[in-house]
Amino acid sequence: MTKPKVIFMGSKPGAVAVLRFLLERGWSIDAVVVSGENEYNWYSDETLTSFSNSRGIRISTQEELDSSESVDYVLSYMFRNKVKKEVLGMASKAAVNFHAAPLPEYGGWATYNRAILDSANSFGVTCHHMIDELDAGPILKIRRFPIESNNMTGKDLESLAQIEMVKLFADLVINNFEKWEIPSVSQNPQEKNYVNFEEMQELKIIPNDADHDTEQLKARAFWFPPHLGAHYVLNFKKIEIVPDIVKKKIASEIDSNLYSTYYNEILNYLYSTKF
Repeated sequence: MTKPKVIFMGSKPGAVAVLRFLLERGWSIDAVVVSGENEYNWYSDETLTSFSNSRGIRISTQEELDSSESVDYVLSYMFRNKVKKEVLGMASKAAVNFHAAPLPEYGGWATYNRAILDSANSFGVTCHHMIDELDAGPILKIRRFPIESNNMTGKDLESLAQIEMVKLFADLVINNFEKWEIPSVSQNPQEKNYVNFEEMQELKIIPNDADHDTEQLKARAFWFPPHLGAHYVLNFKKIEIVPDIVKKKIASEIDSNLYSTYYNEILNYLYSTKF
């Protein structure tokens, strides 16, 4: 059976992993559209741009794509910009987005953060059809998994969600996209909860009269280095709070490394010294 032809859009290391997966399965990549890689310059792994260049895949902007051409699928994987109507129209089978949170309850920004603020005991990742409204198209599939949000930071939850989204991607590629079977279930608009970028920034602010538990909840939810986390605003200055569980983790790692260093030096001294 002929493998699909796609336009692939994405960012972050997970996008590199799934693009490699498509190539290994013989998919035809018409073009790669990259978003926001300059925002992730702290990642040491291969970027979507460098990987695409190494494989001779055309890198394009949305504006450079020829909307009169047709592909089987337009796949958006952590793509950080709204996909234009003309690009959506290039997909003869489906234009879908992989969203690293369950929909419709966690649309838009601050998805990991809000789950922790909600003390959620489960989370999920979603693949949905793209329409002109962000994160609002019919659902193909949601992959849900349990979490212990009371002992997690936003960064911890992102790490879990990224692994689960790769699994969701592989599942849909093998069991749906390559078989040309594309499910669709409408989202319940009454459950929709979309947060935009500006609203996310407001959520990061800790009230000046917050108690310790509230402070720590916000700090855990928005701990996402190197980005600014939860903070107080005092005299027009932002005072970021490091969560207690992060300080304990750092202390544990430092102590572990120091113990290993001391132990090795003690051994070297004992074995090299004649008493």
